[in-house]
Amino acid sequence: MLIIPLVAIGSILITRGIVSLTELKVNKEAPKYKELNKKRNNFIYAFNGIPAIWFLLLVGISSIFNLMLEQIEGVSVLVNSLILYIISIRYGLSLRYKRRIVIILACMACVLYPLLWIIVYIWFLGRTHKLIKIATKGIKMKPSREDWSTTSLYISKGLEKLRRKWFDLCVKTLQESSSEKGKDSLDIEVVNIRLGADADLAIKAYQLYLVSGFLAKHAYISLSEGKDFADILWAQVCGTQIEECLAFFSRYHEVQSDGGTQLFRFSSDVAKYITGNEAPLFESMLIGQTVGALVGSVHILVASCFGDEKTVKKLESKFTRG
Repeated sequence: MLIIPLVAIGSILITRGIVSLTELKVNKEAPKYKELNKKRNNFIYAFNGIPAIWFLLLVGISSIFNLMLEQIEGVSVLVNSLILYIISIRYGLSLRYKRRIVIILACMACVLYPLLWIIVYIWFLGRTHKLIKIATKGIKMKPSREDWSTTSLYISKGLEKLRRKWFDLCVKTLQESSSEKGKDSLDIEVVNIRLGADADLAIKAYQLYLVSGFLAKHAYISLSEGKDFADILWAQVCGTQIEECLAFFSRYHEVQSDGGTQLFRFSSDVAKYITGNEAPLFESMLIGQTVGALVGSVHILVASCFGDEKTVKKLESKFTRG
């Protein structure tokens, strides 16, 4: 934060030096000539004519504005330019000769200072962004704890959209299968076409199961902090129904070593809600064929929220080919 006041002071010193040299050359008969000639190489002379309290007050105001406006760089620069202009004009008022030169130089400093600062700032940002992009290419960036709430919120909202979209796909699949004509066709009754109740809980639990496994595999969150992040995500996804979701989660987690059984349990839970049938064997098989799309979309969502572009492209390419 001290860099801008220092630049302002440096600009003032340069302005004062130019004015002094100009006065010596243009008006050698000035009453102050002898005094200026003696002191022109004296660093302290740059402050001649300005009370120390006045100068320190302006620099103090500059520092305070920088602290207040540290997140608004453009406004901060304009404020400092104004302060620089006031200081430069104050120098001009302390001289008896060539005030116009001082005012012109002050105006130039006021304009050139923010312009130069903005050019350097934009150049630095561009170079920094480019270097960071090159240096971090292919590297998974772990979010800080301060960003967890935002990241988990994006995941939660994304899961909600995927949940509704996939449920609609399940309903459509069962309806189309029921409408097909043929000797092997079955009469499937669809009683619930809107997501809710146990189907909503089951899909939430299965999504969270997929997310936890994907996070562990790609180490987006360290193992020591995994539970803390999971608590935030579960609260945002499940709301007040954490216990109910946990029951379905445990039902799928306990058979994680048997993928077929796990898939059947999940498909059956969703099929029961849609059809109202307590033993929807055929319906579960149909829904099971669409689970792959849910798995892929959840993985892509999580990778995207953590900025893992490489994994996102890999997954998208995989499911496009599939």
